[in-house]
Amino acid sequence: MGRLLAAAVLTEALLGGGPVLAAAVEAPDRAAVVASAGSAEAAEGTAEDSGAPEPTDAERVEELFEGTETTLEAAVRIAAELDESPLYVDEAAADRYPQATLDVFEEKVAATEHPTYLVLLGVTDYADSRDLPMLIAQAHGGEGAFIVVPADGILRHTVELADLDAHLAVEQQFDRWHHDPDSRVSSVEWLNDVLDRLADPQYEEYEPPLSDRIRQAITYHPVRSAVIAGVVLVGLVGGVWFLARRRPVRTRKYRIPDSVMAAARDSDRSRMRRVLGQDALRIAEKLEALQTEGLSAEQSATVQRGLDAFGLARRIAEDESAAEDDLVGSLVLFDIAERSLESVERQRSARLTGGRPLRGPCTVNPRHGEAHKVGKVTAGGGRGLTVPMCARCALEQRRGHPLQWLRVDGAPYPDRDTVWARTLYGATEADLVEEVIRARAMR
Repeated sequence: MGRLLAAAVLTEALLGGGPVLAAAVEAPDRAAVVASAGSAEAAEGTAEDSGAPEPTDAERVEELFEGTETTLEAAVRIAAELDESPLYVDEAAADRYPQATLDVFEEKVAATEHPTYLVLLGVTDYADSRDLPMLIAQAHGGEGAFIVVPADGILRHTVELADLDAHLAVEQQFDRWHHDPDSRVSSVEWLNDVLDRLADPQYEEYEPPLSDRIRQAITYHPVRSAVIAGVVLVGLVGGVWFLARRRPVRTRKYRIPDSVMAAARDSDRSRMRRVLGQDALRIAEKLEALQTEGLSAEQSATVQRGLDAFGLARRIAEDESAAEDDLVGSLVLFDIAERSLESVERQRSARLTGGRPLRGPCTVNPRHGEAHKVGKVTAGGGRGLTVPMCARCALEQRRGHPLQWLRVDGAPYPDRDTVWARTLYGATEADLVEEVIRARAMR
């Protein structure tokens, strides 16, 4: 009954203000006295009218909450656990995270600049888990960042810091991924990145987008803006016409299907195998068809390399013992197969010859997608090596932030003794296809 009375007072706190909530958590006996007093008054006032006693507030709460733990009760219980340790993992979530990953989380939580509390849940049956971080923070009563990751993997949080600058800096670290719709990271990578940022949160001033600045210029300087726009338009038209005459068309005919990328991100072997057997089969068929046509020796070697890469990708996806970095490796091999096909087709078409080589995936984490930049890394088999990486990773490196390597069992993949670590997924001088064939032969 005491637990239910505390939950009743918590409900009153949410409707009336934070101080009552703190009183409910810190002084359950006093909350019980208040609830009992209110109940007595309610019963006394209604008994004269109806002849039958009305149910008390406590009885109503007990009837409402009976049988299941409510979100409020869960928040109070978890807040009490956070007093003992800033990392809370329920029994269901403990089966979803390897111990090595939990150890990494614990170390990173301890290294944050401001108090940080991390709650990992294996269930999502609370009334609304979006409110759970706020309820936990209210029940806890302390300052800091309260992070909740339920079974759906969507990170939820609330920040309670009295210092406004610190509050804004910490809050901004959570906003980063919400404004990055092209992000292809798992919830574990997302959480790792946020915890890394909370070690030294820096607030970045907002700069209005170019569209807003142009709109403002047109509003206050319409004539000058019209003249400038006309000159720019003429220059753009002339530039496009000139480049169209001199440069080849560089559209990417083949790319890793989003469904394959999603399957690898979720470590879903069956779905990945099914997609590779459907969407990617057309690439294998085209590679085989090219073998029967008149190709140069170099083109024949490229086609054969593509076929080898595709076969390896299929076998790895079907391997039940494949680790997460192996599944990502099958993505890279599939990318090699499609780039081999596109390379030969470009060489055979006068319109598509020349230009820069086709880009491969991001070395830091191939699930980030196509690499558009380069950066220097000192990891795995590429110490001091310049490797391709996505624009986001290149930007993070320029800002001095740690690279968000693909992690396997809580550790960056270059730290493992695998063919992927030794070759950085093909970013080193070694031929990835040959190295994978050799590694699988030695198993």
